[in-house]
Amino acid sequence: MLGFMRSVTRLVLLVLISSAIVACGGATVVDPPPAARRSPPPTPASRTPRGPEVARVEYVVFPIRPREPRVEPEEVRAWMRTHADILEAEVASAREHFEDLPPHVRLRVLVADGEGGRERAESWLRRLRAGERFEDLARAESDDWGSGARGGDLGWTPRGVLDTALEDAAFAHESGVLPEPLALDHRFVVAEVLGHRQGDVPLDRRRFEVATQIVQWERASDRARDDAAWALERMRAGDDLEVALAERFPRDTPALERGPLFTRGEPAFPYDSGAVSEMAFTLTATRPVADAPVDYGNGTAFAVRLVERRRLRPDEPLPPIDAQRAQEGAATSDVMDRLQRAMELEPIIGYRQRPRHITVRRLRELQARRPRRLERLRRPAARSGPAGVRSTR
Repeated sequence: MLGFMRSVTRLVLLVLISSAIVACGGATVVDPPPAARRSPPPTPASRTPRGPEVARVEYVVFPIRPREPRVEPEEVRAWMRTHADILEAEVASAREHFEDLPPHVRLRVLVADGEGGRERAESWLRRLRAGERFEDLARAESDDWGSGARGGDLGWTPRGVLDTALEDAAFAHESGVLPEPLALDHRFVVAEVLGHRQGDVPLDRRRFEVATQIVQWERASDRARDDAAWALERMRAGDDLEVALAERFPRDTPALERGPLFTRGEPAFPYDSGAVSEMAFTLTATRPVADAPVDYGNGTAFAVRLVERRRLRPDEPLPPIDAQRAQEGAATSDVMDRLQRAMELEPIIGYRQRPRHITVRRLRELQARRPRRLERLRRPAARSGPAGVRSTR
């Protein structure tokens, strides 16, 4: 009973004290507990400004070489039997390359550059007469990168494309290896005439030639992707990639290139259509190597590794594109030359999608007209018609 009375007394006192405070117009402020105290939300002006995100990649280009893989006639005929609809469509689309033709010649070449070129060419002639295969010699020893990879084959060529001396000798020779090496500028050439054509090509021959190019194209595309996948494996393993490339490709070693800094939406390097740039921002420091090769749709494959990805400081400007070109000039021109050579080897048919990267010629035009270069570089190259006759380059 005594405890109950004490509780009632305290309650009455509290009520009286509260009434007195209100009557006097006073008020009390009770501090909230520390856990309930919160800082005001930051205003936009109080946040630390950040610059754009940039990245840099290393990459190896594996260009397609459509005429390099050797295909047997039976393999071509097997493809023709299982792809008749595709073949007929491609033959129809390539009519201009088979009808009403001016005189054409098809030949193979072995090219010797520099000092001792004549002696090497004469040695090749002796070996050919002894029975060695022309295409094997060209792949192993010719100094011409493009034709050598294809066994020396230049394809069907009209007048006005080759060096005049080589052209005159080839059109005057019926067939077989020319009896003497030809001196062209600072190189010596051993040539073999494979045939002549003019007017309309028979339909069966058209089908076989188109099918051969398609099979070669598919095999060359697969080879470029396989080479790029191999390079990615070496990157993941931490190998010295330049040494590995030199061991795997002793004659024509692909270069490991390092591109400039770029932001989202900008090309990772001069001829990037955006595929590498977009992919680069999915890579991280813990996963710097791409999962698969970047395929440009024309068979050319890229092996890509992230080198740097960060945000610029607010006061740190992005290097201008002209400065990047100057820094990357030597390496970039080498890769562009190899890509241009690969583009010259494209078959006359449109069986595979044309490349969407910027061509060497287009890039050089943009370099000559510097204003608005970045905007133009972001655009894919315009689709052009079928590739013409190959050069000896």
